[in-house]
Amino acid sequence: MKNYRVDDFLDMTWLRPENVVWDSAASYLIGNELINERSKNILDIGIGNGYFSFMTLGGKFKKEYDWYYNVDTNGFMENKDIYNALKVNNIADFIEKEASKRISLAVDHKDNLLKQVEQLGFVDKTLVQDANKSISFTNIDIVYSNILYWLEKPIDVLKSIDQQLDIGSKVVLVFPNKNFYKHARSYSKESKIWTLLNRGRADSIVWSMDIGEFEKEIKKETSFKIEKYETYLSKFNIQTWDVGFRPFSSPLIKMANYLTAEKRLEIKKEWVDVARPFVDSLMDDEISNGFKNGGFNFVVMSK
Repeated sequence: MKNYRVDDFLDMTWLRPENVVWDSAASYLIGNELINERSKNILDIGIGNGYFSFMTLGGKFKKEYDWYYNVDTNGFMENKDIYNALKVNNIADFIEKEASKRISLAVDHKDNLLKQVEQLGFVDKTLVQDANKSISFTNIDIVYSNILYWLEKPIDVLKSIDQQLDIGSKVVLVFPNKNFYKHARSYSKESKIWTLLNRGRADSIVWSMDIGEFEKEIKKETSFKIEKYETYLSKFNIQTWDVGFRPFSSPLIKMANYLTAEKRLEIKKEWVDVARPFVDSLMDDEISNGFKNGGFNFVVMSK
C-alpha cells in the first residue's frame, strides 16, 4: 500500500477523505507511466490547480498545507467551483519535495488555477484555453489528460492531438465506463436527495465509453493503438465517494480556515488519525476489486 501514497493524499484532502483512494489509485497508475525514461516532454491537458499532477510526478507538500487554503466557498450551493480561487501566493514555501519530472506545457481554462500551478515550479509553460478547442503544441512526447470526459467531442480532440504528435509518442487517458454509472447512484438523479447529493456533477460528465467501443473509434479516427488498459475505482470506492462529506465541505472548510495555523494542524492530525482506518479499508477493496469492476478506464495509447 506504500506505493499508493495514501498518507500524502489524506493529508492533502483530509476534509474530504472519500477522495483519497480515488486520487491514490489514479496517481499510482498515471505516475508509473509518466515517470519514465521515455517520457520526456509532457503536455498536461486540464491540469487544474496542479496539486494532483505535482504529487503524481513525485512532489510532496508539507503537512501545514492542503487543498483547502486556496478556496472560495461562496456559491457552493449554486454548484460553483469553489477551488477556482487564489488566496495563497507562497505555495512554494509549503513544498517538502520537488516533483521528479517536469511538465513542458500545462493547459486549463481557469486562470486562477494556472496561477496556483505556476507557484509549484514544475511546469515550463502554462496556457489558458478551453480544451474543446484545438491545442497547438510542438516537441511533445507524451500527452496526459484526466478531463477527456468533460469535453464535447473528445474523439475530435484526440484526432487533433494525433496530427501533431510524432511517431513513438504516447497518450495517457482516464475516463468513465458504464460501471461508473452503475455504482454512482446519484448520477441517476432518481429523487430529490440523490439530486442534492450529486450537486451538479452529472452535468460535467458529457462522455463515457467502454474500452471495446473506444478502441473501435480510435482505430477508425486516429493512428493510435492501445498499448495498455486497466480499470480502477471499485464499486465500494465509488459508492463511498458518491456521498462522502461533499454536502458539508463548504462549512467544514470555512471552520478549518478560521482556526489559527497551529490549532488547524492539531485538529487535522486528529482527523487524519480517525479517517485512516476507513481509508485503509477502502484501499484494500480497491486493490482487490478495482481491476474487476472498475468504473474508470486507464488507457495508454502509442503512435
